[in-house]
Order: sequence, then C-alpha cells, then structure tokens
Amino acid sequence: MQSILDKLPLSVFQGVLNELKRFACLPVTTLVEPKQVEKEYVYQENRLLLRLRVILGIYGEEATLQVLRGAALKFYQQQQLTRLGHDALVISQQLSFKLHELQQRFFMNPELHSQQLEALVALNQLVKNLDQQIQILAVKSAYPTNLKS
Repeated sequence: MQSILDKLPLSVFQGVLNELKRFACLPVTTLVEPKQVEKEYVYQENRLLLRLRVILGIYGEEATLQVLRGAALKFYQQQQLTRLGHDALVISQQLSFKLHELQQRFFMNPELHSQQLEALVALNQLVKNLDQQIQILAVKSAYPTNLKS
C-alpha cells in the first residue's frame, strides 16, 4: 500500500515531518545527509516496524515512512538475521586469520614465551568453536522454520 500526500500546506507538512523526526530521535533541523531510522513496536498485540527515511530534495526535505508488519516484517527480520550471521562469520574468519598470523610471528621470534603460545593456541581453539557455532546459526537462519511473532 502506498500513499502520497499532495497539495498539503507546507507548514502542515513541516509540522508532521518535525513530529516524525522527534519520534525517531532525529534533529528537527534540516538534515544535510540522508537519515534512516528503524524502530520495532507492538501495536494492538501485533509487531510492526516503522522505517523513516528523510532526505534533502530539490524543494526541501522529503520523507518516506514505511510500516512493515506480517509477512513483510518476517521477511525483513529474516534478512537481518542472514546479514548479521554473515557479518559475524566474516569477522570470525578475520579474527582467525589474524590469530594465525600472530602465531606465525611468535614462532619466528627467538624469545618465545610459553604463556603467550598457550594463549594463542587457546584463542585459536575458541575461534574455531566460534566459527562452527556461527555456521550453524547461519545455516538455520538461511532456512527458517515457522517464525512466531
């Protein structure tokens, strides 16, 4: 469903926009860069997500308010889970790579401290376990089961 407000007096539009900005904790002053705020709420026992996007247009500020609920909200949440799972996996892999690099440098160092080496081995094992758990979460989020609201 889409709605566009035409022939609305500028003062009324600006007032509505200012209230939406306050609601979204955005500054009421004219924004120079585009801003988007998303907030989830429960309304009449139904979950919904409000997404407010404010940009500077040719004639001043423009705003888009989206309301996601039902299937659209579930789809959005699934996308968020997939993105977060992917990000976590990438970060975990980067950490693993850095730890491996650090371990190699320790081996090349003639003044190797056994405690440092033990700590690296323990950290590598933790990261390996973390990778496995993240992959399990990523697989489960890629094939969601029946999500309950």
